[in-house]
Amino acid sequence: MGKSIQTANYYLTALKGFTRWLWKDRRSAADPLAGMSKLANAAADVRHARRDFAPRGTGPAAGRRPDKRPDGPESRRHPLRR
Repeated sequence: MGKSIQTANYYLTALKGFTRWLWKDRRSAADPLAGMSKLANAAADVRHARRDFAPRGTGPAAGRRPDKRPDGPESRRHPLRR
């Protein structure tokens, strides 16, 4: 599978910045990418559908304390300490 339109636009922006620097610093006679524009409609080319985060208190771990493991606090104690 190829790169998304948004990724291609990011790459193009970086390359255009580089070629513009070459031209401004007189390391190149012309800017070869000066007339090139970005690819259109990057929003329509969605490769991974993203979903919103669930609000706090509504997920599968809603009733569980984050610092307590399912097997209890005793399992975290060092065997030689009391």
